[in-house]
Amino acid sequence: MAGVSTGGDAKGKRNVNQEVNMVPFIDLLLVTISFLLVTAVWTSLARVPASTAMPGHKTEQKTVEPRALHVRIEGKTAALSWQKGQKIDDLAKVPLAELEREIKKAAVGSEPGTAAVVHVPNAMPMGELTDVLDAVHGGKVFAVALGS
Repeated sequence: MAGVSTGGDAKGKRNVNQEVNMVPFIDLLLVTISFLLVTAVWTSLARVPASTAMPGHKTEQKTVEPRALHVRIEGKTAALSWQKGQKIDDLAKVPLAELEREIKKAAVGSEPGTAAVVHVPNAMPMGELTDVLDAVHGGKVFAVALGS
């Protein structure tokens, strides 16, 4: 329990101590927080998707599928391939020692921020994984993501 003290003085008057029950206050705070959380979720779900397309106008919507470099580690070699949607273009199989040079070759003509997905086996040692990620990041073009 929490107590509130009004203090005493030197003339011998008694201290006035009051016990304040904090449980209702804590209950009020918890209910308020839960109400705010539920309200935040409802407002995000209540949004209506809108577009600038007018009824009757047919607009051609061209979906641009992002292109990504996939680096698959298989033992002491790496398989490089470009993937755009369902289309896969194989580039090369290279030893891990030459990975950074090959990735720099693959990065020629790519836009900055292009995704590079690195597929590694679960049992790969952390040191080797770090070397692979450094090699991919050495191209200065790719945003690196780990894949399965």
